[in-house]
Amino acid sequence: MLITKLYNNPYSLKKNANKGKVPVQADKQKISGSDFFKQNADFNKYLVNFKGQVYGGLFGHETSSILGQDVVEEINAKELSLNPMNMARMYVAADIIKSDESERLQDAIYSGLEDLFCNHSDSRVRAGVSLALGGIGSKVSGGRQNDIVDLFIAPEKGINDEDANVRVSSIEALSNIGSSANVNIGQQEKIFNNLTAEEKGINDIDRDVRISSVEALGNIGSSANVNAELQEKIFSSLTAEGKGVNDADNKVKPKAFFSLGKLGANANEALQSKMFNLLISEGNFINSENKFIKILSLQALAALGGNPQAKFKNEIFASLKQGFTDPIEDIRLTAIDSMKNIVGHISTDQKNELYTDLTAYNMGINDPSSAVVKANAYEALGYLGANVSVERQNEIFNLLTTRAEGVNAVDEDIKELSFIALGTLAANTKDENLQNNILNWLEAGINDDNHDVKMLSFIALGSLVLQP
Repeated sequence: MLITKLYNNPYSLKKNANKGKVPVQADKQKISGSDFFKQNADFNKYLVNFKGQVYGGLFGHETSSILGQDVVEEINAKELSLNPMNMARMYVAADIIKSDESERLQDAIYSGLEDLFCNHSDSRVRAGVSLALGGIGSKVSGGRQNDIVDLFIAPEKGINDEDANVRVSSIEALSNIGSSANVNIGQQEKIFNNLTAEEKGINDIDRDVRISSVEALGNIGSSANVNAELQEKIFSSLTAEGKGVNDADNKVKPKAFFSLGKLGANANEALQSKMFNLLISEGNFINSENKFIKILSLQALAALGGNPQAKFKNEIFASLKQGFTDPIEDIRLTAIDSMKNIVGHISTDQKNELYTDLTAYNMGINDPSSAVVKANAYEALGYLGANVSVERQNEIFNLLTTRAEGVNAVDEDIKELSFIALGTLAANTKDENLQNNILNWLEAGINDDNHDVKMLSFIALGSLVLQP
């Protein structure tokens, strides 16, 4: 069992992503990248002066100073122009410098990337450059962002490239731009129109391109800047005949349902109503005889219920709860797993009802035929424990620790997910006695023969130590 499940727990500790500034664009004379570096061989001194504080978060680096050192070394080795991603890093680093030289560097790097994107014969280079341009496009606004979007939708370029990998990378880049804090509705509309055009995006002949496209629509539709009108269009595109959730390829469907859920989690009441009525429609979606479609529909319904302003909380809760007793193991598992998404938004009475169902005879942690269902029910108790009274938290703790299963289980999945539940309780209880009781179990977990249990116990201990 992967210990990364704990990191996906919304009630465990979170890391804050680095935030960057929006580059200030200036109308400067453009020069080629190669000419710039010939004229500015010692440009790395600017980076040193700024101690390498480039935007590490843009490329997934948590330690921005390490990224800064990498860029400096690559400049000194004269390898910068050979690596599009590092050129993009340099572009963002130049924004920090805020000087005439940095603006000229931005122009030079953008010019070099544009040339590679439009003219390089190797599709792998074009794909790499598209991701670099997407990173830049998500950090800038105005004219330069518009230029980058136009590059991606130009004839025979980006999403129209003959190579499917370049089209996929370009769509990922457009998704990055279209869901960024700096994008305006005009750019989002332009991206949407191109991702839903005939033979493009969601209509592309290549499956991977369609997958990237439905993911991009979900990202744009759930972004902070999107408006209700565009969300409606995205909903229609994801649910149209033969497209998105109705795509003939079963590899596309899950991504489309996930995007539909993301859209619903940020939708207004009118769109929530449309989505809810679609998902519960008779003979289809959650009522489908197709197990695969039913599972995906339950997950989308849970995402819709995760909206703090969800209109149909009671109905969604009832639909998910109904799945607890389904004869099909995968549906029971999905129903319990999906309930975790809405547990923070249901009423006190519903939380009590959920506790009863998760602990009832022949249900949840007492499922008669599936250890996997039991394991996920124990984890769900941890999610519930983050949102209930101290009395209920103690009851959950006792269920996790005093039974022959839970943290004492022989089955590794049950044991590991029970320790995750314990970690969730540790991160959320304010009761000192309960904290001490959990501490004793976590100390035992550190000495457990199961490596994942050891790691989970260490992580949970950190949650206890950092409690206010």
